[in-house]
Amino acid sequence: MCSAILVMHDLFHVRYTEREDTILSVPVPLDQAEEVAVTGSTKRKVIALDKCLEAAFGEEIIENFESPITKERGVAKSSTSLKTFPDFLALQVRRFGYNDDYTVKKLDVDVLFDEVINLERFSSKGPQPGEKLLPEDVNAEFVPHVNEKFVQSLLEMGIGENAARKAVYVTENSSIEAATEWFFNHMDDADINEVHRDLVRGTRATDGAAPAVPTADVNSTQVNDLVALGFPPHKAKYALRENNGDVNEAANWLFMNADTLPDDPPPETVEAPREPRTKNFSNGRAVYRLIGVISHMGSSPHCGHYVAHVKRGDKWYLFNDEKVAVSQNPPISLGYIYLLERKPE
Repeated sequence: MCSAILVMHDLFHVRYTEREDTILSVPVPLDQAEEVAVTGSTKRKVIALDKCLEAAFGEEIIENFESPITKERGVAKSSTSLKTFPDFLALQVRRFGYNDDYTVKKLDVDVLFDEVINLERFSSKGPQPGEKLLPEDVNAEFVPHVNEKFVQSLLEMGIGENAARKAVYVTENSSIEAATEWFFNHMDDADINEVHRDLVRGTRATDGAAPAVPTADVNSTQVNDLVALGFPPHKAKYALRENNGDVNEAANWLFMNADTLPDDPPPETVEAPREPRTKNFSNGRAVYRLIGVISHMGSSPHCGHYVAHVKRGDKWYLFNDEKVAVSQNPPISLGYIYLLERKPE
């Protein structure tokens, strides 16, 4: 789980919010990459994984931030840290970017990846001595931060303001590229131009989770999204209720559990509202070793081939469709997805 920390610089009030992530996604800050000679005059861009991690967990300055206490505007800082460390960690290196005309491009850069990684420095320490926590009633009125520069870039592309803010917020202020991609993937959504419920003052859940969906009422657009994936409406509604209206979590839940539900819809009944589920997360030492890599073969993001390399014992094995072979030189620096396992002490 990630714990997002928001520090109000002017009053040094702090708000700690939490969100659950199934994968740790890090950007590639190309402006920090170095060009290294490979053969002759050929050069390649190279960047250390530490630079990517620092970009993901570094502080973001929020200008013109409105204090929910004094209503004054000033400077705030936002940063993300890791609250728990699972037994197995999936790490994504975002190797896709955008050209000036907003077409997708593949980032041709080597990411130097050690086989043993220590993430302890990115661990959340929680409230610290001297910090003033925002009261819960103020926290309930908090409207999450949306990167205004990203919003402005989307507005200049002709995207509506509500849709632009939603795209930047849903992609967690990660990058203009991620927000743009999200918009183009959701531009046909019926509610694309509606204000995201978390961005309406006073409607955001105080614990950072999405508001619970009443048992007798689910969003029809979300139901249709799940039906489009091949699930019957009654299973889609059940999954949305089980996951507090989060359509992505509901889809993941259905892929894993749809067969456990009856094929025929149950009789119409009105159930009592359910208490939000409490999830337990594994946690332990923040030192990991690399055991798997998924890489992409090809220069274009629109075509090519994905292969996987898995480490068993001291050997790496290539999994290329139905072919499996020992790999003498796995392309670790070119991975898109990395699988890490906690390293025993």
